[in-house]
Amino acid sequence: MLTRKSDSILLFVALTLILWSLLLLYSRTSSKGDGETIGKMVESSLQVRSRLAQSLTWKDLSGGAEVMDEQYIFTGDQARAKIQLGKGPLIDISEKTLIRLHDPEKKSLIVEQGIIRATVSSATPLEVEVNGKKISISGENADVVMNIQNGNSEIGITSGK
Repeated sequence: MLTRKSDSILLFVALTLILWSLLLLYSRTSSKGDGETIGKMVESSLQVRSRLAQSLTWKDLSGGAEVMDEQYIFTGDQARAKIQLGKGPLIDISEKTLIRLHDPEKKSLIVEQGIIRATVSSATPLEVEVNGKKISISGENADVVMNIQNGNSEIGITSGK
C-alpha cells in the first residue's frame, strides 16, 4: 500500500515538472519579448533567419517583417537581406552575416560576422559596434562597406564623402 502511494506521488511530481518545463520552453520560444520595434525588413532572399536575444529558436524572417531591439539576424549561403532602421540608412546584409540590432533610440547594430553595406548621410548616420568598439559613420551620400571576418574588421567608403 505504501509503495503505491509513493509511486503515485512520484508520478504526480514528475508530470508536474514536465508540464512546468514545457510551459517555460514554450513561453521563451514563442514570446515576442520586450523588444521595441526599431525598423523593418525591406527585402530578403533565400535563408534569412532571426531570433530575439532571450529566445532559444531561430525563425524564418521575410520582407515586410518588423525588426526589434536585441534581435539577431542571420543570412545563410547566398542569402541577402535589407533592413531599414527607422529613418536611418538602408542596410544591405550579405550572405553568411550575423548582426544584432541594438539601442532603440539610436537604432544601431552590432556586426558579429560578415559584410554589410549602407548609404549614409549627415541626416542618417550609421551607428555600429564592431569587436566591442562603437562607431558612428556619417557623410554625404557615402556608400560604406563593413567586412568582419574572424575578429578582423575592415571599413571602407566605396563612393561619396
